[in-house]
Amino acid sequence: MVMKQPEVTAKTRNRLRRAFWMLYERQPIEKITVRQITDLAGYNRATFYMYYTSVLDLREHVEDDFIARRITAMRDVIVDFSDPDSIRINLAAFLDQSAKDKPFLKVLLGPHGDPAFVEKMKEAVKPFMMPLIERNIGKDAAGRNAEYVREFYFSGVLAVVRRWLTDPDPMPTEDLLELIVGVFMPDVSVE
Repeated sequence: MVMKQPEVTAKTRNRLRRAFWMLYERQPIEKITVRQITDLAGYNRATFYMYYTSVLDLREHVEDDFIARRITAMRDVIVDFSDPDSIRINLAAFLDQSAKDKPFLKVLLGPHGDPAFVEKMKEAVKPFMMPLIERNIGKDAAGRNAEYVREFYFSGVLAVVRRWLTDPDPMPTEDLLELIVGVFMPDVSVE
């Protein structure tokens, strides 16, 4: 068997992913077929199966790559969520990144999105948000109650951002920042 060049493999994967994405933006995953993806990408079904086992497998790869890129982007901008002066700056950076990712997040978090993706996103943002949540619930909060409160924070912030991203007439980023700070972080001063 002849091994393909890495750049050819990357190009093929990207074309398949772009074709999938174009379809996924318009219809639920259940209606997307391998044939539609390969026809749009200009490949045959055998090429698809060299890289993915199914449409769901392709979606999972797209989601995982998106989360990995988002984590890298957030690590580049988030400094310290435990410092009250940095919280607003870091939240603004998080919201700015969310706005940049809006076309993807709107689909992935939308009505045809994968419910498991929401859980993956919560897990991905936990390391960034944990100092903030610990600050608000108290470092000495432990056990079962603390886990419920953490889940409340993660789910609440994600739900607010999800609503903002899917709103046809979203509030300005600065207003959303003030809302999140006011509701979820009442001890952080609003400037």
